[in-house]
Amino acid sequence: MNLEAQLKLQAFMDGELSSPEGREVAEWLAQTPDAQALAAELNLTRTFLAGQELERRVPETREFYWSQIERRLPTVDSPAEVAPPFISLGWWLRWVIPVGAATLLTFWLVTPPGMDRPSNLAFLEGPEEIDTSVPNTSTVSFHAASEGVTVVWIDLSGLN
Repeated sequence: MNLEAQLKLQAFMDGELSSPEGREVAEWLAQTPDAQALAAELNLTRTFLAGQELERRVPETREFYWSQIERRLPTVDSPAEVAPPFISLGWWLRWVIPVGAATLLTFWLVTPPGMDRPSNLAFLEGPEEIDTSVPNTSTVSFHAASEGVTVVWIDLSGLN
């Protein structure tokens, strides 16, 4: 006997089959000795289990018990209000610091080496040394920071 036939016999014994299917299985059961043996075993198992099952009683009434369960289930009456997103200081720091660092790094990489200091701060480097290959000459330099001009005077009078 295959598994499908065994399951159909068990459904018949439990009263789960429709009338036409039930009559068909009853005829098959009357003609097949293997099916009769399985039916007897299923009846024996049912009587054994029915006497051994422990009965558990709930201290509350059935209505009270189910009302407790129903009260714990979430209600879907109205959708919850969605609060507008709050942009906190942490959010700003998380985004502004990396973007600022990337901007400074980009500026540093793009700026040519000779333009690393603005021209109006060049006087902070100190006096420039001028080297001439002509002997007996003197130089005087003047820098006007407000005008952004440097004047160098080369005196060639010592050549005579």
